[in-house]
Amino acid sequence: MAAYALAIGLIAARVTARAFDLLLGFGFYLLTGWVLLLLEWNPGSWVYFVELLLLVGALAPMMRSRRQLLTYAAFVLVSLTLILARHSGATPIHPTHYLFLVGGLLFLDFLLLDARLRVEQELAESEERYMLAALGSNSGLFEWDLRTGLAIYTPRWRALLGLGPTDPPHNQRDWTLLLAPDERPHVEARLETLRPGVPVEFEHRIWHADGSWRWMLTRLLAVADRTGQIVKIVGSQTDITERKMAEEQLLAHAERALRDPLTGLPNRTLFLDRLGQAARAADREGGAGSAVLLLDLDRFKIVNDSLGHGRGDELLQAVARRLENGLRPQDTVARLGGDEFGLLLDDIVHPAPATRVAARILRRLRQPFLLGDQEVFVSASIGIAFAHESAETALREADTALHRAKARGGNTYELFNQAMHAEAMALLRVENELTRALERQEFVLHYQPIVDLQNGHLVGFEALLRWRHPERGLVLPGEFLALAEEIGWGAELGRWVFETACRQLAEWRRSCEPANGFHVNVNVAPRHFHQPDLIDHLRGLLRDCALDPRTLHVEITETLVMQDPDEGFRRLSRLKDLGLRLALDDFGTGYSSLAYLERFPFDVLKIDRSFVAALPAHGSAARTGAVVESVMRLAQALALETVGEGVETEEQWRALRDLGCRYGQGYLFGPPLDAEAAMELVRRRGMA
Repeated sequence: MAAYALAIGLIAARVTARAFDLLLGFGFYLLTGWVLLLLEWNPGSWVYFVELLLLVGALAPMMRSRRQLLTYAAFVLVSLTLILARHSGATPIHPTHYLFLVGGLLFLDFLLLDARLRVEQELAESEERYMLAALGSNSGLFEWDLRTGLAIYTPRWRALLGLGPTDPPHNQRDWTLLLAPDERPHVEARLETLRPGVPVEFEHRIWHADGSWRWMLTRLLAVADRTGQIVKIVGSQTDITERKMAEEQLLAHAERALRDPLTGLPNRTLFLDRLGQAARAADREGGAGSAVLLLDLDRFKIVNDSLGHGRGDELLQAVARRLENGLRPQDTVARLGGDEFGLLLDDIVHPAPATRVAARILRRLRQPFLLGDQEVFVSASIGIAFAHESAETALREADTALHRAKARGGNTYELFNQAMHAEAMALLRVENELTRALERQEFVLHYQPIVDLQNGHLVGFEALLRWRHPERGLVLPGEFLALAEEIGWGAELGRWVFETACRQLAEWRRSCEPANGFHVNVNVAPRHFHQPDLIDHLRGLLRDCALDPRTLHVEITETLVMQDPDEGFRRLSRLKDLGLRLALDDFGTGYSSLAYLERFPFDVLKIDRSFVAALPAHGSAARTGAVVESVMRLAQALALETVGEGVETEEQWRALRDLGCRYGQGYLFGPPLDAEAAMELVRRRGMA
């Protein structure tokens, strides 16, 4: 339409007044779609004034601004001037100038109008898209006008909190009052730090109309005027309650994963994490770090086995509570597994306060525990170290000190020192060497002669384990056997000893006629004794080696049997059913219960060397002689054979013989010999 108006002005500049009339009607048609019938073509006719009024009336609805009204007013004034001039007969102003000006104005105005319409349409479409996106999301929008104090909250925002259109909030203060009281100061502080154009977001709880608290993710943006003063805050809120609940569940699960389910204490993983933090802090600050205490209950297995696992669990829970109540809030107590507990004493960097805490804990634990209707007394061993390097180092050092405390009999504490570390490293080295020794066939058996004390004839050997160390030479079992048991090699080593001894006995019997009548004694290791396949293993050995079961004597210590008398009796009975002869080793050094001695199916009593060394029984050794004599009478009453160990002198030999002891062994009759030397002894001395 603007182009058409411009065409009117341009053409009119070249035509007569009559042509102007025609173009005026034609322009009216183009602009309005109406055809104006001109009844009179006289330029001075008042019909032109009517035409003009009709044209203005048709264009009036299209006038959308003050600028357009001014443009059309100029057009009316020009037209009226032309009409009045022609009607008066005066010389008219040439219409070219007016029409050219008005056409230009119309063209410019319609261009501006078209651009404005396009901008308004695009803005409307953008607002519509934004509103649809806001309605389709889980976010509610709001706006705070800081100049007027008014606020706008969208219906979606109100729906998130279950609020109606007229319910508060109506301003920023109302919104603040909906916040959780404990979080309100934090949120208000965030509002005070808003900067223009810098978006912020944070999470908080807000009240819901149903009375619950909902978690919201709030995003805010401050808007400033030209002076930089914040005049408006716009924001959105997204309901993240479900996400926060899922996070809480995950945190609860993670927390349970770091807690001991029985006692509720931190478990080993969490304890090591806190211990690591303490060690790193000590490393940064250059101090000694926090104190680490490892605590192990003494003889807890006896309580657990005698009262049952349920009562054992109750005891562990009661111990946990006593440990918790005996520490400061900043300290940590954890259950590391079984009956072992770990304690981390924060900011205790010197031995004196750490040992005082350990002593106080031991006193608390010595107080009786009431389990059901039964009182139970326990004690503990504690190892103390300091977290100064790493969690692993501190735990290892505390464990080393704990083992030293238990080696002293328990119910005490030990503070780690470097001498312990050296011993621990030596034990570690021996442990590694032991692991490889069996693979490298470094173990050997030596055989100590057993003789008849009445005539001195050889009747058999005791198989004794030796470690042929590549650097240290021949190592006695006292230096490695307990460690082998501790690291779990006792059963494997025990099998090897029985297999080697039985095969050697079979070889002697095949190659030497005098060996057909003698026997071999083998000590059973604790772990081997409790192996489920012990009986089957020995039965298979006897069969494979074609041995008479009576030629294999199994030696068992009092302590091993008395750890669990009922189970010990069952196992001894099964060994006896194989036809083996059973010897009670080191009698008199353990429990020495006469009732159990009568019950258990032993065939032989071996008198410990400590009693034999005091013979002959005179002077200060008279009481020892009386004990040995009592043992002899007891053995005769129970129809048990007796063997005296550690016989080193002729006097000891005669004293044992005079007391009624049947057999003896010791350096007087020969030291432990390797298999070849033992075979040579058999050939040389013959058999009884």
